[in-house]
Amino acid sequence: HYLAAFATEYVISTNIAAKGGDPNLFNL
Repeated sequence: HYLAAFATEYVISTNIAAKGGDPNLFNL
């Protein structure tokens, strides 16, 4: 389950970065 959560946060951070946000917000 940890890997699934990590993958989800990675996708979210990638989406934020694509929108011009700060990808570091979701770094673990």
